[in-house]
Amino acid sequence: MSGNLTSWADTPFEHHLDPETLREVPHRPEELASWLDARLAAPAPADAEAELVWRTEVGVAARLLGRLDLAERELTVALTLAERSATADPLAARVRLALVHQWQGRFELARSELVDCLVRVARRPKPGPVDPFIEQHAGTCAYDAGDWPLARHHFGRAVRLRADEGGRAAAAAALLAVDAADACATAADLAAEVDRLVIGVHRATAGSGVFREVERPPHAGVLIDVAELLLAGPVSVTVLRGVHRYADGLDATLAELVDGGWLEPIGDAVATTARCVPALEAIVAGQHAAAAGLWPDPEAALNAVRRVVAGATGGPVFAAFAGHSGEGGQGGEGGEGRHGTEGSRLAEGGHTGAAGHHDTDGHAGQDSRLAEGGHTNAASHHDTDRHTGQNSRLTEGQHTSAAGHHNTGDHAGQDSHAGRLFGLLVALRQHRAEAHAAAWAGEGLTAAGVRALAEEDPVRRRVKATTGRLASRPYRPLPAPARWQLLGTLRALASD
Repeated sequence: MSGNLTSWADTPFEHHLDPETLREVPHRPEELASWLDARLAAPAPADAEAELVWRTEVGVAARLLGRLDLAERELTVALTLAERSATADPLAARVRLALVHQWQGRFELARSELVDCLVRVARRPKPGPVDPFIEQHAGTCAYDAGDWPLARHHFGRAVRLRADEGGRAAAAAALLAVDAADACATAADLAAEVDRLVIGVHRATAGSGVFREVERPPHAGVLIDVAELLLAGPVSVTVLRGVHRYADGLDATLAELVDGGWLEPIGDAVATTARCVPALEAIVAGQHAAAAGLWPDPEAALNAVRRVVAGATGGPVFAAFAGHSGEGGQGGEGGEGRHGTEGSRLAEGGHTGAAGHHDTDGHAGQDSRLAEGGHTNAASHHDTDRHTGQNSRLTEGQHTSAAGHHNTGDHAGQDSHAGRLFGLLVALRQHRAEAHAAAWAGEGLTAAGVRALAEEDPVRRRVKATTGRLASRPYRPLPAPARWQLLGTLRALASD
């Protein structure tokens, strides 16, 4: 990916391409760091051509190790030397410097350099060996910035150019990049469809008058998103706070529900009581009936979505919803394996954003208008961090409801295929929301902090791109045609 300055195999520069971030990962970073320190301790060669190679290697090594200021300095000098050289191609030097700017988050500068290189290449009478190198890195720049369609375009061109030159390893890297960009692009399109369908069910449920024959609980909006979970058994506080990450005063709301005999605290979880069961059953029955009315023929979509959820992992909120749906979605995604350290935040911070706060700043909780007769659920989209110290009997574990908690097992509507599809779509929505929360938590932000970022802020752009990469994980195992087929299947479902 950085150009064949040396034979990369069996050298300190040996690396692989991370399949999710598409960044080079050194196989032996300690050895590379020692090599770089030794090289820096020696003077640069006096010969201009040798100095060009020397500074290029130092700059590439520094970038691979994350020493980006050093990389920028050395590759800037290397570019000047390449422009004076009679044998070196200055376009390759410009691309290497642009890649440093990209890793620094200076996407506009990097993109400008790469576009200018592409324009110069297009003016050549015939393709050159550096052309796929430029296309590949134009793709990685767009990918890092979260522009998935543009990244897919550049990677596709790189694939064609690599095929023409016959380099198998480089062609494989380009194919990997195309698939990664396609997974992110299709995942973003699928997220829009999932939002549309879940919101459609909420709207249809809101107009059905589900509380006409049962006692309406206070703060029904807090219960709507977790009604099925509560009917199945106790729900952990972690999951509740994840579902309502942006709620204002959630602990006080839960304490009021406990005091009123609607919920019962059990350790670090809450359970429903006999008083609350009829209302929860009415909510679930209304949601399933609304889904059945919108989707009279849901089998194809149900089977496709079920396969995606069953193979996915995520944070605790996704795991709760996927597990309740009877699929294999599990928590604890991340680690140092396939997804690297970036991915571990999805499990560590998974409880921080499941209310549907996507990279578009949407709020799933706002869809639950059922509780307030068509009004937005205001408890669903505010930062709750400052409320965790409130006097909530929930966290103290005091059992204030004598009615006892209930696990109703098979509740109304559970056998509905449309209802099952709705539950799986909610699980996927929670997965993307947790991805977004993990992305902004990784930047050291709170819910309020990320919402305060200006649209053009580089940090917001990084959060958006990281969200897209993390949220694409359920769809990455699918071949691209299967992703497109799933997208078409969901687009065919009605939402009103």
